[in-house]
Amino acid sequence: MARTNTLTVKASKALIARYKRLLLAEWESELPDEVLSLLWSSVAGNPASGESQALPSFLNLEHAGPFSRDEVDALILRIGEATRFLDLPRLPMLQADYEFPRKPSKGTAQAVRLASYLTLQGTVRLAGAVDFFHDLQSLAFQASIHFVLPSLKSKHPAEHALLLHALLLFPLEYATDDPAHYSYLLSMIHGYLGNEMQKLRCLVASFRSTTPEDHSYLTKAQEVWSEMLDEGQFKEAENFLFSLHWSSRPWQQEEVRQMVMDGLKFILSAERVPEKAPEMN
Repeated sequence: MARTNTLTVKASKALIARYKRLLLAEWESELPDEVLSLLWSSVAGNPASGESQALPSFLNLEHAGPFSRDEVDALILRIGEATRFLDLPRLPMLQADYEFPRKPSKGTAQAVRLASYLTLQGTVRLAGAVDFFHDLQSLAFQASIHFVLPSLKSKHPAEHALLLHALLLFPLEYATDDPAHYSYLLSMIHGYLGNEMQKLRCLVASFRSTTPEDHSYLTKAQEVWSEMLDEGQFKEAENFLFSLHWSSRPWQQEEVRQMVMDGLKFILSAERVPEKAPEMN
């Protein structure tokens, strides 16, 4: 679909302050609604400009009445066409002949709105504070993974699948310009789906695309060797920790030494645990 409409994102001081407070706060179940409110505030703009008319009406949190079936169907079709060639283990298929409920639950409404925001670049051309909008989308990604998906999984499988497919598309925004972030977002999706080996590969790829000077370098290193230990890859974790000692910068050495000590202690204690004897009949 051609992106014929332009949408100007605004980032006022008040919006940025709200975003920072939300980013630094301890996340709770209200996070999805708070992120959706921020997203709408950033794109609603001046009604006289007509820009927001290019958006689905259901993105307006003050929208009264049922969601437009045509708008929801268009969203599902767009996401389905885009993810046809993307295959992940345990990724549920989009439900055929899906009909969005006339009176959606809170979770299903959140899923459709988040799926739309996470794939908005597929329908409009963003202008203005685009980087700020990307930050908001990343926060929406986190809210989806930690709160919305778990609440939908058992009772609303159709909306659960739709949001997962939207989450799978969102990292592509970073594939060329920020491969470290791209791989990290994919690791979160694999982690949610229970694909532990794929998650580890993505974490390693994210770490390898991160320079030692980056503020997240040691945080990513911690996630890699912790995941290796969780998967029982003790030799790989040991080799990774020693390589980290040589690749890190002088001001990081103390923290790296502590990582090596912690990792080796865990490995030694795990290797000392005797195997459980077979039960006698």
